[in-house]
Amino acid sequence: MEGQVGLDGVWRLAYSDTGERQRLRFEGRLLEGRLVAQGPWLEGQMGYAAGTWQGRLRAELPLEPLASRLQLDLEGKEVLEASGSLSGDLGRLRLEARLGRDGLEARAGFSDLALEEVPWVSARLPFIRGRATGLVEYAGGRLVFGASSPALRVRGDDLALASRLSGSWQNGSMQAELNLERPQGEGSLGQDGLMGPQRTQLRLRLENNRLQGEVRAAAFPLHWLFSAWAGDLAGQAFWTGQARFNLDLINPWASQGVLVGERLRFQGGGDTLVGSAALRFEQERLYVDHLALAGRGTWRGSGYYGRRGSNLQLDLENTVFTPVLQVVPNLKPLAPEGSGTLRLRSSGQVFELTLEDFRFKLGPVRAETPRATLRVAETASAEGRIQLTAPFPAEAQLSGEGNLTNFTVRALGTANLPLLNPDEPFELSFSYPAYTLNASLRNQQARLYGTLFPQLVLTLQGPVPVSYPRYFLLEGLLETNLILRYQRGVYIAQGAVEVLRARLGLPEGQREVSIPASALKPQPAEAMPLEFANILFRAERGVLIQESLAQGELAGEVYLGGSLADPYLFGEVVPLRGNFKLWDRDFTIRDRSQERSYARFSPSAGILPELQIIADTTVQDRGQENRRIQINLTLKGEFLRQNGRIKVSLTPSFTAWYNGEPARKADGQSYTDAEIYALLLLGRSDLSALPADIAQTGLQAAVQNFIVGQLERELAKALGLDQVRVEIPALNGGTLEETRFTIGRYLLPELFFAYSVDLRGYQTVFAEYQQGDFRFRFSSEVFPQPRPELTLGYTLRPLGADLTLDIATGIGDGTRGDGVRFGVGLTFRF
Repeated sequence: MEGQVGLDGVWRLAYSDTGERQRLRFEGRLLEGRLVAQGPWLEGQMGYAAGTWQGRLRAELPLEPLASRLQLDLEGKEVLEASGSLSGDLGRLRLEARLGRDGLEARAGFSDLALEEVPWVSARLPFIRGRATGLVEYAGGRLVFGASSPALRVRGDDLALASRLSGSWQNGSMQAELNLERPQGEGSLGQDGLMGPQRTQLRLRLENNRLQGEVRAAAFPLHWLFSAWAGDLAGQAFWTGQARFNLDLINPWASQGVLVGERLRFQGGGDTLVGSAALRFEQERLYVDHLALAGRGTWRGSGYYGRRGSNLQLDLENTVFTPVLQVVPNLKPLAPEGSGTLRLRSSGQVFELTLEDFRFKLGPVRAETPRATLRVAETASAEGRIQLTAPFPAEAQLSGEGNLTNFTVRALGTANLPLLNPDEPFELSFSYPAYTLNASLRNQQARLYGTLFPQLVLTLQGPVPVSYPRYFLLEGLLETNLILRYQRGVYIAQGAVEVLRARLGLPEGQREVSIPASALKPQPAEAMPLEFANILFRAERGVLIQESLAQGELAGEVYLGGSLADPYLFGEVVPLRGNFKLWDRDFTIRDRSQERSYARFSPSAGILPELQIIADTTVQDRGQENRRIQINLTLKGEFLRQNGRIKVSLTPSFTAWYNGEPARKADGQSYTDAEIYALLLLGRSDLSALPADIAQTGLQAAVQNFIVGQLERELAKALGLDQVRVEIPALNGGTLEETRFTIGRYLLPELFFAYSVDLRGYQTVFAEYQQGDFRFRFSSEVFPQPRPELTLGYTLRPLGADLTLDIATGIGDGTRGDGVRFGVGLTFRF
């Protein structure tokens, strides 16, 4: 595109598309000009001068958003005339217009018009469906319109109504009439017991900023007023009666209205309420002149309520609230249900609400109360007991304080929440008119607070002690910073959780790592529309395992995503240190040059990780001149379903090493897998000794794994230590003097200290300090000769790498022991 404007008022503008298929040229002076078009979409020329039009243009434009095509002819003979058509999935539209000295005259007729494809309709009533035929005319400043549809529907509703709309608009005033009819067979019994056709008529008049209306309804679907823009609702409501209103568009409080429901019918959740009502709005008050519904129980009411005082009585006895609640669009995602007795009294000075044998469901929450009362006057009071049955059991006693304009309701009780101890005491308060919620566990520092209305936003902050033995979390402490908000029908949880301390292990009486398969079944989506927005679970240290078969400490970062019905984790957990027993051998977990241990989570695997464990142990081969053979182990793990449970399946891979090289026997042959198994099981690679030694080896493994393991667990618990290890080499052919005791504890959240001693008096100390991405480790033999080792490490997060620096003294070569070792390492993670 290029253009030019001169100081004398002459202007030119030229445009062509990328392929120069369509070209436009505009030129003229001041307000007069000429257009010349060449191309497949617009062809011809048109000029405007001295108040007249001259020329001809023809347009053929594909309108892809409407899946339609527009054909339009413009002709200038002193006046500008236009005629054309629009056809396609939208329907068929015929347009005629004339622009002259007397102004605009236009006429548009349409047939088979798809209402859901019309942008103006779909943007406001996205769930309206139907085909319409009509005519719109404009002349002399007056607009006249009319349209009809043989079957107007709302998506998801089987009901169809024949409709007819007509009206006019001129100088800011409007008149319109809408007729809706549901045809019935002659003599048939229709909705609400009406004979023949069921017709609803609405007349509107807009003038001087006041909208006046009159309605005569016969089984009109009231729920359409909501479902046309909110979507299909679980409940339905039908109205037969009359209404008049006078709405002040400048001051709505000055409006007036009367609604008479000669017959009202609400149905939903398998229940139905039928009756009548008469309501008025005037003098800034809503008057309930009559309310009588019956079905399952009764609804009765009378009085008035408004900002200029109130005197209202409602008695809803032994009834159900589900049919009415399920017509409210804002409650649709929560699938509300309710039953019982509700009594309300409001006199302007006193507001009193009483619930009796009341049960309700709102989303995942189910609760009931035999009796509860809220009374607000000069002071507020609340009494009663409420029992929560879902999503988690809880009971609470109610109380209150404040006055009619500012009051607080409190709940004090106990709850059984996941990860927490049974019957955990809690306190909860709700404040009006701020609609704020504040909750805390009585013995803990964590606090849940936020607003419930107009938007649900709740925050959980502070340390929370946790325990979930079913999933191997025996105890722990989490620092939480989580936010729960409600947006467009979905609860969204986001934030971060810091694992300050956690102790993992098998629950009492369980001897295998497995969980019920039912625990990982997808939850029904209607249970709670909850989504996890990548919640970060982070542990720098402090995740401890103290079991008879395994000990260690874990760290890592894992994100929780997905939904409650289909959650997933992604991230990685790695061991900081650890060892485990395989048969009667003690394997130490440590990274090798090309491999490392991890539990890796990915979205495609849900919440179950891929496992890899890298470890080694040293075994004295009694069949090969008592040489000390290092056995390197690589364990690959996956989770399988077996007998209704999900179990971890580990596939081991062994290699044998001696003096830093692959180990070979006296005959020069490498160790086979069978010989490595025999070496681990019997302490010798000679397969001929297998039958004779296997019984004794099984007895040694039982003593080492279970008796010693139980001793370690109980000592750690009794002494308040984070690590206790007892190593007895005598059970594996060693000497009693080599028995070693190790204890460890976190002196600070960032500092771990361990001390080891054996029966010969050999002593070792170990300390590790970790702050953020920086790590410092120190270890040394204390007796018989100090041999300090220092390691500095730093994680380069942008690069995904670990940088380490090692210094060790007292390194020997068999004849001397005063050497020094120095090393630098850089490990990248992919």
